[in-house]
Amino acid sequence: SNTSMFRQQFPALELSFRNVRGSLVASRRFGPGEYLSGELAGLQYIPARTEVRLHLEIYDPGPEAVNYQMMVVR
Repeated sequence: SNTSMFRQQFPALELSFRNVRGSLVASRRFGPGEYLSGELAGLQYIPARTEVRLHLEIYDPGPEAVNYQMMVVR
């Protein structure tokens, strides 16, 4: 969601899965072209004061993955 008064560039998103010891099991970085669809597909900027819905295609990281973290990457 972009709650500011001006548009902002869509960031990359990084999704990481870790095991019970905190060790990385799997990680993937998504660019805007991979998570935007519909009327937002191809846009470079999040319009001001606009909520955005994402679509992430995630593959099962396996039974060791017990938690995840999503980070915005510029």
